[in-house]
Amino acid sequence: GRFLPWILLIDSNWTREHLKEIFPTGEFNSPLYRAAWQAFVFYCGPFDDVLIVLKDQYAEAIENIGKVKKNQRADQDEMLGHHLMAFYWRGVISLKDPLIKRFWEVAGPELRQRALDFMGRNLVNDETPLPLENQVRLKELWDERMIVALASSDKKEHASEMAAFGLWFASGKFDERWSTEQYLRALQMATPHTNADHYVSKRLLETVKSFPFEAVSILEKL
Repeated sequence: GRFLPWILLIDSNWTREHLKEIFPTGEFNSPLYRAAWQAFVFYCGPFDDVLIVLKDQYAEAIENIGKVKKNQRADQDEMLGHHLMAFYWRGVISLKDPLIKRFWEVAGPELRQRALDFMGRNLVNDETPLPLENQVRLKELWDERMIVALASSDKKEHASEMAAFGLWFASGKFDERWSTEQYLRALQMATPHTNADHYVSKRLLETVKSFPFEAVSILEKL
């Protein structure tokens, strides 16, 4: 599993022919399958060409979310979420893709929060401007998650997920009016006092210049 992308690069035909020997269909929870999948998802990046070959395996992993104990080093479900979010960020898959649609259906509150938090950390850590097409794509994802949260009869189910927007806001990568409005909406449902508070506080020093009332409202809700 760990070297699958390179094996695929060396001999694509051989890899495709032997794929079911590495990942036997319907045996996701068998020791050998699990070892191969965990090695892949933990140590390999989300390569576009690998996704084409492993789409069935990604789908099977989504269906088994929450059914495997957390690895001592990391949570394979969380790493799966990272892969899917990276594919979405780059435009490899869309919101209509069965993989990402099913992920949001199956994932619990904590996993959904970690997926959005992963994107937020990347936004904060990347000092380069976010291309417009990526801004649009990420805004569409957030808008969809907000719609789902607002429509839910149990807002607490989405509290941690809504809190993840703190890093998105703090990144300063989006239109300031949009991000400020969205964060205020999110904070109506969000879990207070998250690990994003420090970054948010720094961002508010800029936001207050253009949106003083909104900045104070955000600060009061932290």
